[in-house]
Amino acid sequence: MLTFGLLDDIALASEKGRPVDHHLATLPEVELGALAEWLLLSADRAGKLPPVSILKQQRLVQGMLDALARPGELLQLENAFSKSAFLVTQRNYQAADTAAWLKFKLSMSSTGQWTGLHGDEARAMVAAVEELEVNIHEHSGRAHDGVVAYYGRRDEFAFVVADSGRGPLASLHTNPEFDHITDHGQALALTLEDGVSRLGAASGHGLGYRELFKGLATLNASLRFRSGNRALVIEGRSPQRAEASTFERPYLQGYLASIVCRSPQASLWH
Repeated sequence: MLTFGLLDDIALASEKGRPVDHHLATLPEVELGALAEWLLLSADRAGKLPPVSILKQQRLVQGMLDALARPGELLQLENAFSKSAFLVTQRNYQAADTAAWLKFKLSMSSTGQWTGLHGDEARAMVAAVEELEVNIHEHSGRAHDGVVAYYGRRDEFAFVVADSGRGPLASLHTNPEFDHITDHGQALALTLEDGVSRLGAASGHGLGYRELFKGLATLNASLRFRSGNRALVIEGRSPQRAEASTFERPYLQGYLASIVCRSPQASLWH
């Protein structure tokens, strides 16, 4: 399976100029967040990191690639065991919601409940995605190729928001209030705090993670935030921002938020 751990190893090997094992093409499964992160990493490592298209036999990979080729068009995949959707953030976020964006949010909420989340938990996930998607438009500088996606199966629900823009550190530095922030790890940690935004503390922005952590209050969850040379990770039951751990990782241009949440009963089976 393509996991974040395996992807970290692949990216580190490519960074050191080591050949990457092409058995990757035969991986039996792909995690949604690792897929999105590979896309961002491969954009910076042309010729070193294999293109994610080598995994195109995977339904999630093909869904992501199809969505990127058709910006603004909602792409959904569904079978008896899983449901997923992908959407490039190419819309006028200051105008009325597009039909595709509305449908994405509705289907995300219903899929979350199909996996076993309570209605308020699923709605909190959607509220977090709404805020993070707006952040792409307001802060990344590259809203035309940002992506939102979700994946659900029994007792597990995952979603990702990613863009190849300037990242939180450069975004925060546009406000002198954040001149003291010196590295990507600090910037990632700050983005999780309520009310933190390059627009300033009084702007009313930077509240998306409040809904996210509220929705995760009774769930088992794995959260990974990525930008620059840092990954910030939170894992466990009822995850809290104070539990974040930061790790050095190969450089990634842009920003990625990947969340996997599991209903309490999932611990009985996984």
